[in-house]
Amino acid sequence: MSHCLVTGASGFIGSRLCRYLASLGHEVTGMDVRPPVTAAASPAHFVVGNLATGEGLEGIEWDRLEAVFHLAAAGVKATAREWPLCIQVNVLGTLRLLELLAQSASAPALIYTHTFYEDFLTTTPSLAESPYVLSKYTASQVVRQFARHYRGAVATAKVFQIYGPGDASANLIPYALAGLRQGELVRVGSGRGRRDWLYVSDALSGLVAAWHAGMARQLRAFDLGAGELISIRDVLLRMAELLGRSASLLDFDPSRDRGDTELVGKAETWPDGWRPSFNLEQGLRSLIAGCEGEAKTVPASTHPR
Repeated sequence: MSHCLVTGASGFIGSRLCRYLASLGHEVTGMDVRPPVTAAASPAHFVVGNLATGEGLEGIEWDRLEAVFHLAAAGVKATAREWPLCIQVNVLGTLRLLELLAQSASAPALIYTHTFYEDFLTTTPSLAESPYVLSKYTASQVVRQFARHYRGAVATAKVFQIYGPGDASANLIPYALAGLRQGELVRVGSGRGRRDWLYVSDALSGLVAAWHAGMARQLRAFDLGAGELISIRDVLLRMAELLGRSASLLDFDPSRDRGDTELVGKAETWPDGWRPSFNLEQGLRSLIAGCEGEAKTVPASTHPR
């Protein structure tokens, strides 16, 4: 099977992707600026490294790689949206990775993840004030230009609202779930914002499907989402119902809304042969049960070797 590198391997998606790839029989190297929280969450080969500074990169066998899943990013959480950090990680780190791939004898496939908010940058100028969105947009443009001259395959995966067990406790869904379980008031915005919700297990299988679909030695662009828009309010109300909690525990207040409430986007271009396995009802039930869920694998015949 293939030797894969996952950047951002200690994160919510990255740590699970490492385990998923290993379950498919691939050799996995994980890399992050911080070690995994637990040994169980770590792939057999883990490198504490920094793409932006070059620290630890000598521990990666670049010439043996067949696929690189570039998930590492700064500013995903609002508390880490600082200009210097976002530029260093999202732009300079991506540039260094592209340089290393260009020099690699194996020219591994690159699967690059980016945010749907980038689509609104030209129509919503205020987004340019976000170091996360602007730096990711810049990196995405560089990746697309790089793909025109790269010997290997490049697939970009636009991710939407991914949720599931193990997400950061400060994020909306884990915060609301914890509050409802404890019978505490959950303070949120109006809830009118509509999002395309994708269960984490589907995100994993979607990334692998994007890898396969992008092997045509050209730039391919895919969306990872369910393709359906559901309001935050409806999601939280359904979660309360599944937990047997009163909807009165949900305090919806429009004054708490962020500036991106009205930005709406959903998946339209899925990887070839891939479809989400979990609908929202199934995803919420699995989340509440605390199950990681088993991502349905792409048929063995379609996996890159």
